[in-house]
Amino acid sequence: MFGDNHDTKLYEGGLNLEPVTGLSFYVGKKTLLWGKGYAWNPVGFLQRPKDPTDPNLSREGFWMATANYTQTFQDGPIQTIGFTPVFIPTTTAINNDFGHEHHNDVAGKLYALVGHTDIDLMALSGGAKGTRYGADFSSALTDALEVHGELARVTESTRPVLNAAGQPTQLTADATNYLLGLNYLTETDTTFILEYYHNGAGFQGSEGDSFYSLAHSAFAQYRTTGSIALLQKVGMMSQMYMMPNPMRNYINFKVSQDEPFNIVYFTPSLMVEANTTDRSMLILPELLYTGFTNVELRFRVQANIGAHLTEFGEKQASTRVEFRARYYF
Repeated sequence: MFGDNHDTKLYEGGLNLEPVTGLSFYVGKKTLLWGKGYAWNPVGFLQRPKDPTDPNLSREGFWMATANYTQTFQDGPIQTIGFTPVFIPTTTAINNDFGHEHHNDVAGKLYALVGHTDIDLMALSGGAKGTRYGADFSSALTDALEVHGELARVTESTRPVLNAAGQPTQLTADATNYLLGLNYLTETDTTFILEYYHNGAGFQGSEGDSFYSLAHSAFAQYRTTGSIALLQKVGMMSQMYMMPNPMRNYINFKVSQDEPFNIVYFTPSLMVEANTTDRSMLILPELLYTGFTNVELRFRVQANIGAHLTEFGEKQASTRVEFRARYYF
């Protein structure tokens, strides 16, 4: 049987007013880009998580009311300051995937440019989610080398684990997440990006082992007896384990070359993402061509490498080949 499923989503759209220079107001659906990281943003409190294998992919925003005030200075160490307050409601009709429904959260970001360093301080009130505080920075050490980092404190973070009796339970605790990265551009337009990410709210290695072992046992039981009891238990826990980067520590490395051999609009790259907790990884070479107006052509191969009961070793496929054609309008 064949059929069609159609789904239309508004990613961004709203009303923006700028009554005076440096002050603006916005009401609508918006994707806020908080954080300096390339593959991850621990301080991205008001945005959907990135896909580390495609960090530049457009993401759906949330409905909100926000403002932005910016002031520049001619003299002194501080060149620019800015403040962004945000109001974000969560109901059954809007933002119902942001967090717990029927809450009205407020957040804010304070920005400063000090010399060659961008600094942000941000916070999110507890409500739909636990209270969160964070800071980030980005500094140009030289014309070619930039260093950046993020630090976030998350209250009441929960994760599903198996207790001593083998039953699913929820662990709730405060967590600290952080990222540190480098971005280096050579004279030949080769870009190197290296980042380390600690997900304090993620699963420990033993917790991952327990979940993957349960999944294997559940499938074996289903094949042998037809019982779905263990599969249901796995289903109760699977959502967070199947999310990108569910564990504690990761390293991301990417190298890309702009227009090699004078082939204009062509960018090959290689990305390696390693889970240092269980020593599994993915390797992702990619070819990108943007020589047609409003069209992007991309070919990539993702190889998942890891032992039994590891994050990338337990992926549904060891290798995935993709060709994407995107048209922008």
